[in-house]
Amino acid sequence: GSCRLTIKVGDKDRELIVDNFDIPQGFINIEGTGSLKLYVKDDIKFGGGTIINHPNPPTNFATANQENIINNAKNATPEQCNAAADKLSIYYKGTENEGTNKDFDIVGNQYLYGSVFAEDANVTIDGSGVMVGNLITGGKSVKIGGGSGISSNLIYAPDADVHVLGSAKINGPIVSNIFTFSGGNSSSMKFDPRDGLAGDTFDIVTPGEVIITEGVAREQ
Repeated sequence: GSCRLTIKVGDKDRELIVDNFDIPQGFINIEGTGSLKLYVKDDIKFGGGTIINHPNPPTNFATANQENIINNAKNATPEQCNAAADKLSIYYKGTENEGTNKDFDIVGNQYLYGSVFAEDANVTIDGSGVMVGNLITGGKSVKIGGGSGISSNLIYAPDADVHVLGSAKINGPIVSNIFTFSGGNSSSMKFDPRDGLAGDTFDIVTPGEVIITEGVAREQ
């Protein structure tokens, strides 16, 4: 159900190690000025309507109705979203089976405010999923589409085919093996490497397909 969990970090940098991080549906609030590092050894699964690390929790978070909690997240300012993302880092251990990859999915009205460091996960952000934070993975695939979006200081997937499709929106630099943009009428992607990445600056807001296999797509 729509359970609520508040993790009180105070003013400390906390660490939490779990086998599985499985939220069928619910809301997590990280309370305090400190931060949380979450280490996941086996699997990560989020259900529809889940909010991880709420950026703007109502004062009565424990008792507020589900609609208010969701609306507060949707109405959070960019500053609130970025501040929340700075408080959470998720470290996702890879598979022990050679030649295979784990999956990390944010789909179906799921919201994640935090950075993800995945050893080998293939990443899908789709179905109105939203992520605010850095995405770093050693996986082979990153797919962003279906009305979803990611706002990041960095998407670093040097071995992956990063594919942006549908009405997806991305704000932030991308490092990938191959980059494909095949968005619809409302798709957009902004890329500006002046923070230190080599490459070109471009802003794609029109339909069509763009495939990049060198230069800005891959770290030189």
